[in-house]
Amino acid sequence: MVKIISSIFIFTLLFGHSSAQQTDGGKIVFTILPFESIVQIDDSVFYGVPSMQILNSGKHEIKIWSPMHDLVDTTVEIIRDSLITLRIFLRYSDEYRDFLNEKMKKYQNSVFKLVILPKLSFIPEIAFFTSTATIAKGQAKKNSGFALHQSSIYNSVVSPSAIDSARNSFEKYRRKYNRNVTTVNGCYVGLMITTLFLLYWNADHQIQFSKIVRPVFIEEPKLTFIPGTKTGNFHTPSQFGLSFKF
Repeated sequence: MVKIISSIFIFTLLFGHSSAQQTDGGKIVFTILPFESIVQIDDSVFYGVPSMQILNSGKHEIKIWSPMHDLVDTTVEIIRDSLITLRIFLRYSDEYRDFLNEKMKKYQNSVFKLVILPKLSFIPEIAFFTSTATIAKGQAKKNSGFALHQSSIYNSVVSPSAIDSARNSFEKYRRKYNRNVTTVNGCYVGLMITTLFLLYWNADHQIQFSKIVRPVFIEEPKLTFIPGTKTGNFHTPSQFGLSFKF
């Protein structure tokens, strides 16, 4: 009989102590981004965001950190049978933002040097050769007319001096006409050669640009919260939705 009473007494003490431990505190639920953050609760460290923790009543220091983000240091107070939801979105550090901005500037410079500049080089090349060829064509037409005019004079005059003058003028304008034709043909050949060179230069720069990785800016996540509802004995939990923009 004494053994039975002693067993009941010990069981009551243990059960009562265990119940007191279970109810002497509260719960904290974490919603933290990024998910791989390091969370320190007092002296306990979690490599990754814990879903829920049971903490004793009182104040607790919580530190949250993730690479490339600012450290968050906060204090929460737990009361008995409480449920706290801690929602923290870590902000990118200023150093990391400066690093991304510098990287984007270098990328934009690469875009200009390897993509835009090779394409712009076609403009002066085409303008130079086409304008030179157009001018040479106009001069060739004029010199051809002058040469034909001197040829008609040569056939109509009988004076030896007039014949020599007409012959010399005809030869002068004929040489000018030949130079104009040579200039036009040279412009076409030069345009073709430089175009092929610029096409090769452009393709080579495109290959170099394709090897450059474009830096990605990730916008801070935005949280939408739908509170839970309770009707009678039915409880609908709260819902969180996260939206990202890349």
